[in-house]
Order: sequence, then structure tokens, then C-alpha cells
Amino acid sequence: MAIWHFYPLVFGLIFYACHSKTTTSPQEALFQSIEASYSGIDFSNDLDVEESFNIIEYLYFYNGGGIAVGDINNDGLLDLYFSSNQKPNKLYLNKGNLQFEDITEKAGVASLGPWKTGVSMVDINGDGLLDIYVCRVSGYKGLQGKNELYINNGDLTFTESAGLYGLDFQGFSTHAAFFDYDGDGDLDMYLLNHGVHTERSFGRAALRYIDDGFAGDKLYRNNLEKGELKFTPVTNEAGIFSSQVGYGLGIGIADLNKDGWPDIYVSNDFNENDYLYINQKDGTFKENIASSLAYSSRFSMGNDLADINNDGLIDIITLDMLPEDEKTQKMSIGEDPYEIYKLKLNFGYERQASRNMLHLNNGDGTFSEIAQLAGVHATDWSWAVLLADFDNDGFKDIFISNGINRRPNDVDYINFITASKSLDQIKNLELARKMPEGAVTNYLFKNSGNLQFELVSNAWGISKKTISNGAVYADLDNDGDLDLIVNHINQKAEIFKNQTKEMKEGQKTNFLKIRFSGNNFNAFGIGNKVIAFSGGQQIYQENFTSRGFQSSLAPEIHLGLGEIRELDSLFVIWTDQSFQKLEKVRADQTLVLSQVDAKGEFKFPKEAKQVNWQIQGAGQTGLDFEHEEDDYNDFNLEPLIPHKLSREGPASLAFDYNGDGLEDVFLGGSSGQQAHIFLQNKKGRFQLFCPQALSQDADLEDIAVVWEDFDGDDLPDLIVGRGGNIPNSTGNSFSKIYKNLGNGELEQGISLPIDPNLQVAKLLPVDFDQDGQLDLFVGGRNMAGRYGEIPRSYILKNTGNGQFEDWTEIWAPDIQYCGMVKDAVWADLNQDGRNELIVVGEWMSVKVFGFEKNQLTDQTQSFGIENSEGWWNTVLVHDVDHNGFPDLILGNLGKNTRLKSNPSNPLKMWVKDLDNNGSLDQVIAYPLDHQYFTLANRDELVKRLPSLKKDFVRNSDFAGKTVEQIFSRISLQGSYYFEAGEFASQVWLNKNGKFEKNDLPVQAQFSPIQALHVEDLDGDGHLDLITGGNLIETAPYFGGYLGSWGNLFKGDGKGNFTPFQAGSLGISGQIQHILPIRVKEENWMLFVRNNDKTVILKFDQ
Repeated sequence: MAIWHFYPLVFGLIFYACHSKTTTSPQEALFQSIEASYSGIDFSNDLDVEESFNIIEYLYFYNGGGIAVGDINNDGLLDLYFSSNQKPNKLYLNKGNLQFEDITEKAGVASLGPWKTGVSMVDINGDGLLDIYVCRVSGYKGLQGKNELYINNGDLTFTESAGLYGLDFQGFSTHAAFFDYDGDGDLDMYLLNHGVHTERSFGRAALRYIDDGFAGDKLYRNNLEKGELKFTPVTNEAGIFSSQVGYGLGIGIADLNKDGWPDIYVSNDFNENDYLYINQKDGTFKENIASSLAYSSRFSMGNDLADINNDGLIDIITLDMLPEDEKTQKMSIGEDPYEIYKLKLNFGYERQASRNMLHLNNGDGTFSEIAQLAGVHATDWSWAVLLADFDNDGFKDIFISNGINRRPNDVDYINFITASKSLDQIKNLELARKMPEGAVTNYLFKNSGNLQFELVSNAWGISKKTISNGAVYADLDNDGDLDLIVNHINQKAEIFKNQTKEMKEGQKTNFLKIRFSGNNFNAFGIGNKVIAFSGGQQIYQENFTSRGFQSSLAPEIHLGLGEIRELDSLFVIWTDQSFQKLEKVRADQTLVLSQVDAKGEFKFPKEAKQVNWQIQGAGQTGLDFEHEEDDYNDFNLEPLIPHKLSREGPASLAFDYNGDGLEDVFLGGSSGQQAHIFLQNKKGRFQLFCPQALSQDADLEDIAVVWEDFDGDDLPDLIVGRGGNIPNSTGNSFSKIYKNLGNGELEQGISLPIDPNLQVAKLLPVDFDQDGQLDLFVGGRNMAGRYGEIPRSYILKNTGNGQFEDWTEIWAPDIQYCGMVKDAVWADLNQDGRNELIVVGEWMSVKVFGFEKNQLTDQTQSFGIENSEGWWNTVLVHDVDHNGFPDLILGNLGKNTRLKSNPSNPLKMWVKDLDNNGSLDQVIAYPLDHQYFTLANRDELVKRLPSLKKDFVRNSDFAGKTVEQIFSRISLQGSYYFEAGEFASQVWLNKNGKFEKNDLPVQAQFSPIQALHVEDLDGDGHLDLITGGNLIETAPYFGGYLGSWGNLFKGDGKGNFTPFQAGSLGISGQIQHILPIRVKEENWMLFVRNNDKTVILKFDQ
């Protein structure tokens, strides 16, 4: 020990020397932690936990401190400022070679006393020197003080001047962001504040309109352009919410819609929505979260805004608390119970889920949430997120800081305090100790391209369990790569030196650093944009500094360029929209660009649509239909099913109802809503007509429909297949045939001869025995209220006059129990002159039934498509590769899901009446490390199977247990057993009767595909693809699948599809059908949505 203490400096020199090598061994990590004994960074955010002040008293006790990085003396080296919640803050001057000097006392920026939170470096007065703004919590539990502004005197000293500038706010501040929101040339301030739990914290969303002096966010306008060193509060007139329900934990600024003006994203904890403020360019903002994002994080924490896929659009990532670790996940509070979730929606809140969210900018004002597809949705108790190119390969990677001293969301802890009758007799510190500890590793993800991220924490040198909060990146040693700086709790802050440029692979990569010299009052070019072009590719970045949770970056831009050694061009756009264009820009240098050299006015070119369409409103078409679901909750009867089966309508059909040669439209109703028939007139308008027979059956849920002549009177008849998932005790099926009376009316419906509890998914007419009368295939979706019991499917023989008999056992015994059918289609796959029946469904392979003598038999194996179990929703047949054989396009669950499986490690389900009470229990399990774990948590299983309670008294007894361990006493033997190993939506190319399987593009994997249509949209002679989908009413574990807004994909005639440029249709909700109709020589598409209005698009010819 004595020898160790004698040589700290010698060790430090040796330690740093290993980082100065030109090459490193292949095993050496990308990041190397620098010892405090060498760097001089000995700051530690140490917390003194007291009986009077702790996590019981203050829920954000462990939110930690931030970091600000910037060059305070303009010497070209970036300096560091750390905030401490209770102890003095620290300012460190960069001396070079990753060594720093503590100048806090001399500088006068210690900010004594609790409770400090976010910190920023900003040139607030336009003198070319970075000042420091410190946020505080005060006016709560004895905490005192005001936010502080330290003005840089130019001699490494600072003068506190918050009161002079009108920024000495007193309340619950989290962080501040500085930006020029009104375009007047100076930097304004958004102050992010958080609430604390009071009786006013809970209630309807309208609470957000009630201002709160301490908790609500604030917007301050800088009056520097008027010659005043003063900020004016403009919160209300600017349209900013400032209420008790706003638990602001993250703030991000970016130009999200590329209109030249900065927008705002605010992450809110708890019930309140995140806020997405779109700048209206007149000093006001419009909050737009409901129309732009389909989902947001429930306990939304840090965020970052940057372009992750180099398409020139800013994307959004937000953090939450979903653990990756199986045991921790099962011990933590998960999603709200379904009824609570619905209550929040009814209270006016938007959809939320407890996981990280990655919102991909579609370029039309909408974002697709893809965190689960990208693999970044579960990173535990996460605080800071940084999108930056750490390996200089040209794509932004992701760093996430993690950890909390004590986990207050532990289920056993919550159960304890809920059940305790003497909480007031338990001391706070004793109560806090009942929470589990929560130190975890930080996360690093490498951007692998194609919207995929690879977890590389260990490989890149981030492997230690810590409690980390604020974090920033900066090139501290000016070697051309980004170092990491992390503020921990109860241990020294860390600098992680980036060794990219020293590593062999890293020497192939290049960078470009850009600093700014602005005019007037924005000397560091805050809000500037940079676009680098090379070989048809672009890298886009914006110079906003509020990032990294309670932290701020240096006001400069670092671009990783990969192997690009010279850029074709570089555009720099200043906040007044003047710009510079540099050509043939050499890599591996630092540019200092001056605003005096900028000219003109930059306009972002609008992305040209390759396919054009117009929305046809209900007022101009007469097609005014909104599907309205009832309130039936499947989960009350079957709490363990993965999603509702009662929400799969409406049925839809384009048909000529009245024989006038014009296409009319059938749109089915839900339970309590009658079906609608819209008759087209010669002017291209539609008029509603409701036959009496359908009105009489308005209580039934319309799922499938066909219109053919079944009784041989030369008048087509209507058959409607019903669902709804409500057990039927009448003895007759709700699926009925309605004969055409020839006078515009239909005969009263006659039940089909099928099981009364069968929920029908598909109806297909077919003259099975070629007797001139149409028979009927009926695809069984499920048995009402008995998910997992294999439903029957039928071949019904038409015996004349529209009467049917069940001939399935005679004609097609293999079809009877083929699976949970979702869709089916007839097609001649092998071109032998007779059609095969292709059937798809949930928990089943794609199946093909072909004719063999006089029977329809299972020929799946002969087509080579066995073992394709998935959650298939729909199938479309077309020859997309022009080889004369029909191909299959298949809509599946998609890859944007918590369920990760493959054919070797499939998702599994056992279904059985496990407690002999007459109802089925579903045990769904997912693979992890070659073992299987239940999707349901302890409380969900115990509620369904009370006998398990004595085996697992606490959640800690249950967490981490496999299916075999949980059901060691309750046997799963004799269960219906299912697997699903393929969730990708695909195109199967038919090669002379054998199929070549290919995944559809990643954009088609954002959500379940429910609807498909092919058409040559761009006139090149090849079929293009239109997709629609989403699945809203899922079990709380999943959250809704809402990543799609409807998409267009260009076909190349060889079976390949790629996204059309600007090919997102911007249609929200759950699209069940895409219905093409012809109206006055125009092609219209009806996008029929569940529980929503039908959207009509007219595509240009």
C-alpha cells in the first residue's frame, strides 16, 4: 500500500502514455476510463441521506447532477463544470492531455448549499465568453435558494447575476435550454421544472392549463437586442404549459420540421404527456404531441434529438425505466392495468408505455416509434441519452447513463407499504432500505445502419455498475474523437477517453469539427445547422447544446465521416437563414466559420414525392363513416391473452349493390352500430343506404363480408361473418346470409350452419364440387372467450336456394382445425389449372391446401413452406417478379415488438384449464438465454391461478424463474401448444412452385401489417406495394403497436421493394383494410380503420 501511494504521479503518466500510442491491440476497448489521480477530476456527487430528507421525502432525491462543457477562456480546450446536489459544484480548467485544474474557488462558481440540478454553459450576453447557469430546487422541504447565473468576467472569474438578468427563478428547476426561439438574434431560455406530488398532481389532463409558480415550465425572452440585460417571462403568451402536472425531466431543442425555426421537446415523468412544441414563427408554439407521436414514454426522463439514419431529419429518443434484466423486470412495477390505462385516455392523456422510445421522423409531421425494432427500448433506470458518432463511422451511436441508489418501483416494496397499517411508525431511512439497490451498467449502442443498434457496452469499455446521471460528450484532447464524461452518485465522476483515432480500425475513419463565430448576440452559433455531402450521402447535425440530462455540450459540431477523406460540399446554415457553402472540404480538421461570410437565405428543399395523392374529404365524397367500437373488454374474461380479439372489424367491400355499373361500398359496424352501404351516383358522390335486415342485426360485430349469387336467382346475396369475442348462448351463429330481394332490400339474415361461438375471420366463395352453385369457405378466427382453443374452419356446401350444409369432413378434413385463421385466398400456385387455398393466421404456419382427387388436402410441405409459424394477419397474391407464378406478400406482427424470437427459439404458448374452473388459461413464454420465461408477471398469474401464491409469496420469489420452475406443481401436460418463430412481414417469391422467402423492408416491420394492396403507382410497369396496419388494443405488457402511418413501397419487377421517397401516408390508427374503388375514372383508396374514420386518398394517375 505504501508503494502504491508513493507513485501516483508516475502511475498516471504511464497510464496516459498507453492512450497515446498510434495503434492499440485488437482487444483494447474503444473507451478507457481515466483515473482521477491523472486527470485531476476528483469531483464526486456525494449524497448525505438524512431522516428529514431522502427519497421518501423527495421523489427526485437520486436524480443526480449534470455536467456543462465548454471553453470558458477561449484557449481551444474544453473545460468542465459539474453540479453537486448537496456539496459545492466544481469547475475544472482543461490544461491539455486530459489533465484538469480545479479553479472553482478562484472562479467563484461553487454554488454552495443544496439542491443543484441542471447546469449549462452559454454566452448569455453576447460578449464571446461562456457564462454558467445553475438550476436549483427550492421552496420545498426546507430547501432554499434561487437559480444562479454566473457571468464570465474574462479572467477565469465569474459574477453571479441571475437577479440582474431576471433569471433568479425559485422553484423546482431541472434544467435550462438556451436558443433563439423568436429569431431576433439573441438567446432565450426555456426553464424546465418538475412537479412534486400533491393533491393537485392527479386528475384530468385539463390540469395542464392551470399555472403553477414553482413547478410549471417557463419561457423567458431575452431582450438583449433591445439593449437590455433582462429576460421577460413569456410563458403563457407563447403557448407553453406551466402546471403542477408537468414533471419535466428532459428538454431538447431542434428544428423538427425543417422550417428554419427551433422546436421544443419536453420529457414529462408520470401521467402527463410529453410536450412537442412546434414553433409557429410568430413568438408562439403549438403543442402537437397528439397528432405527431402515436406513443410516448410513460416515465419519460432524458431525451436527445438528432438524425440517426442520415436522412436529414431530426429524430427523437426518450428514456424510461424498463429493465433489460429478466429478474429486475419481474420485480419492477410494469404497465398500468388495462382499465387504469383506459381511464387515463378518457381523462385526456395520450398513449404511454414504460419503455424507451425512438421516434423516427417521417418528414411529414409524424414520427414512427421504433425503439423495440432498433433494440434500444430496455436500458433500466435511465437518465441521460446522447446521440453521437463515437466511432467516427458516419452514423450516430447511443450512450445511456443508468442507475438509482434505491428502486422505489420494486413491487415487493410497494406491496409492503400498501399493506402496512403502521407506516407512520417506520422511520424514513428504514423504509428506504426496504427498496432494492439499483446500480447497473451504462449502455452503449453502435449504430449498425438500417435502423439497427448493437449493444457494445462491454466491447467498448463501459462495463462497471454505477449510479450515473448527467453525461456529455466532448473532444477533450482535440484528437478527433468524442470522449465521454459521466457524473455519478457517491463516486468520482469519470472521463472515458475515446481511443478511436489510436486504434487500427479507427485510423481508417475521419472526422470534421466545426466551430462558429457569430454576429451580434449569438457568438457561438447556437442553433446553426450543418449538412455534409459526399457521394450522394449526407450527414446532418444541429448546434443545440442542452443534452445529456441536466447537462449541456460545447457549442461546436463534431461529424464522424467514416472513410470519407474529402467532402463534396458542406453547408452551414445560420439562425438568420444565411448560409455558407464550402466545396472540397478536407477531413480531419477543425473549421472556424464566421457569420460575416454567410449570404443569402437558405430554404430546405421539400422532399419530392415520387407518388402524389390527395385526401378526399367526407364532405366532397359523401363517404362519411366512422367505425365505433363498444366498450367490451376481452381482458376481463381472459386476462392472459396478448391482445383483444373483439377489435378486428370492420368488414369492408367494394361491390355494385344496385346493379347500376358503379362501385358501391359496404362498411360493417361494430356491436351496437349497423353496417353502412354507400351507393355511388354518376357524379362520383356517395349516399348512405341502410337495408332493414342489416339494421336488425346492428348489435353484431361485422368482420368479413362477401357478395355473390348463392341462391341462383341471378341476384348477388350478402354474407356477413361476425366476431366480437363475446360468448353466444343463442344456439345459432351470428354469421348470416342475407338474400337479395331485388328491390334494394335484403331478406332477414339466416344463420350459417357453423358453431355459434365461432368468430369468423374470412369468407371465400368457391364452387367446390363444380355443380354451378357457389360453396363457401369459412375461416375460423377463435372460439369466443376461449383463446387458444383451436377453432373450426369450414367448407359449406351450397345445397340450393342459398342453403348450406357442413361438408368439411367429406371435402376438406385437413382444414377443420388448421389454426387461428386471420386471412385466406385462392390462387393457382403451381399453375396446374386448379386453385390452391392459402391460409394464414395467428400461432400458425402459412398453409396451402390443394385438391387431391375430390378432397382439399394439406400440401404445405410439398410447397416447402412448413415451419413458418408466426402471427400472420393477411396474405396477398400477385406475380410481382413477372415469372408467371403468383407470389405471396404476407403481413405479420413485424419486428417492432418486445417479443424477440426466431425459428430456433420461438415464442411459445400453452393453453389449458389449469385450475379446473371451466375457463382456459394462457401461458405465453419468451426465450432468453436458451430458457423460457412467462410474459405474465407474478401478480397476473396469481390472480388467474391463486394456487401459485403459496409457491411465490413475494415477487422476489417469482422473478427470474423459468416456466418449468413456475409450473413445477401445476402441470402443463395436455395443453394446446403453440409456437411462433417468425414475426417479419415478408414477400415469398414463387419459383416454379417453390418459395424464396424475403423480409419486406425495415419500414414494413414498424408495426403489424393488417392490410396490403399492390398497384403500379408510378407508371413504370411494376407493381408497387401499399401497407397499412397497427394494433392498438393489446395487453398492457406490449403497449399498442403503432409504428406505421401507412406506407408506399416501390417495386422493381423482381420481387424487391424499397420505400418510396416521402412515402409515409400520415394515416394514424389501426388500418384494417385497403379498399380500391373506381370513381369517375379515378382510382380511390379507402383506408378502413378500426374505431376511427375511414380515410380516402386519390392517387394521381
